[in-house]
Amino acid sequence: MIRLNDICKTYKSKKGKSTKALDYVSLELEEKGMTFILGKSGSGKSTLLNIIGGLDKYDSGDMVILGKSSLSFTGKDYSCIRASTKGGF
Repeated sequence: MIRLNDICKTYKSKKGKSTKALDYVSLELEEKGMTFILGKSGSGKSTLLNIIGGLDKYDSGDMVILGKSSLSFTGKDYSCIRASTKGGF
């Protein structure tokens, strides 16, 4: 199971402008079944998936994967989880 608790992600442009991609997103994904993520272009869908997959880091909140907080995960930890769970999380 993957649980996101109040995940926030803000991108900053070279000119210093901030854009919130995710603003206190909480979500629980069960081990079985399908989940659909829908939304307009620019609504944060890809950012959310990149964070869940460990390709991008979040600014605040917490993500729990298989009962462990991801706050201290490294890229290697994400790779091991992906490899050990047959086809992703």
